[in-house]
Parts: sequence; C-alpha cells; structure tokens
Amino acid sequence: MNQPYAAPGANLDHNQEEEFYDPKVFALNGRIGRARYFCYSAGVTWLFFFVLGIAAAVILPAMMSKGGKPDGFFIALVMLIYLPFLVIPMIYARRRLHDLGHNGWLVLLLLVPLVNMALGLYILFAPGNSGPNQYGLPPKPGNAVWLVVAVIVPFFLIGILAAIALPAYQDYTNRAKAKQMEMQKRSDALREEAAAAAGGQEASASEAPALPAGGGEDKRQ
Repeated sequence: MNQPYAAPGANLDHNQEEEFYDPKVFALNGRIGRARYFCYSAGVTWLFFFVLGIAAAVILPAMMSKGGKPDGFFIALVMLIYLPFLVIPMIYARRRLHDLGHNGWLVLLLLVPLVNMALGLYILFAPGNSGPNQYGLPPKPGNAVWLVVAVIVPFFLIGILAAIALPAYQDYTNRAKAKQMEMQKRSDALREEAAAAAGGQEASASEAPALPAGGGEDKRQ
C-alpha cells in the first residue's frame, strides 16, 4: 500500500540534496558559510605561523652566525612564505562575499585600513543568502565537527609551534645578549685605551723642562 509513495519521497530527498552545494576547501569558486569561513581562515593563519616558526628555527641560528642582521635572502624568504598566506584568505573572503550575494571584488577593501575591520566583521558574522543566488547554490549547513576543529586545531598548532619556535627564539636571544656583551667589552676596552693614551700625553707634557723666564735676554747681554 505504501509503495506508490516511495518514489515521490525519494525524489523529494534528491531535490533537497540538490538545493545545497558541498563546499571544497581548495576551490576558487563556490559559496561558503560563516563556520567554514572561520575554520578555513583560522587554519590558514595557524599554518602560516607554523611554517614561519619552522623557518625561524632554521634561519635564525644561521643569521646569528653572520652578525645577527637580516640579509636579503631572509627578507625574500619571509615574503615568499607570506604571499600565499595572504592570497588564500582573500579567496575565502571572496567566496564568503558570494554567499552574501556581493561582488567578489569587494574583497580588495580588506587592504584598506579601518575599512577592513568593518568588512571583516561583516563577512564573519553576517548570515548568507538562504537560497540560490547569482553565485550558485547555498553551502551545506555546518555541523559540530567544524566548531570542534575551529577550537581544537589552533591549540594543537600552538603547541607544535611553541615546541619548535621557543627554543630557536631562546637561542637567538642568548646569542644576541652574548654579542651585545662582547661589543660592550670592546667599547669599554677602547675607552680605557683612549683614556690611557690621553693620560700619557698629559704626563709627558708635565715632565717636559720649562724654558727659564727671560733666558733669551740674558744670552743677548
């Protein structure tokens, strides 16, 4: 008796599934909701600090052996690391703007001081369009897994970053202090040598015989 109603129910479920889009992490297009935007952005941010911490652990000791001043290679490497972690969050923000029904070019406003704060809060907290818009189907609703990932993963990455970066930073500070003390000792030694040289000149001047007053007139007489 219930068999005639099975097919319409199946079609209804299929249509409901087609009303949503399954977002992909690594995609240029496609709408994403607030939870996914937060998780994606947080993951990229912590990954950036993780990579930067590893780079610092490798580069800082070598930099200290060359005097402690950053060279062109170090600056270029930091910029090379920073570039993809600047572009990827912009892509996520663009996808979030599409979910809100706005043009993706508005993402460039994130580069404007003060304006980026207001736009960032709007992107993070504003609800997206409930139905399809000009940029596609709405994303599937998030679940508790995304919230757990958003909370736990940052602490996990912080622990790894601390284990890698803190020893390197401690070694960097110790080397910097040792270098500063060495330079201070050299400066003190130079001051002592200059003071000793000045004292020797004063002693030589005081020991030099003075000409008798009127000595030239006596010889003439």
